[in-house]
Amino acid sequence: MSTDPTENDAGQHCPLCGADNHCAIAAGKNAIQCWCMRTEFPQTLIERVPAEAKNRVCICERCVQQALIGVSE
Repeated sequence: MSTDPTENDAGQHCPLCGADNHCAIAAGKNAIQCWCMRTEFPQTLIERVPAEAKNRVCICERCVQQALIGVSE
């Protein structure tokens, strides 16, 4: 398996924890169907995404929820 977060299953894994990010777009569905369209992403979480994955690979819902409640990995 590649360690490059932009190559892992066409972007279906979180660049932070490696879990399935359940991205509708990566699964070939309409963006409006994605859970992330109804979620606020803390800037501090976005800043943790590796440069090569920014705007290319989605963070998973678990990482977002942990960041929103202040839990760090």
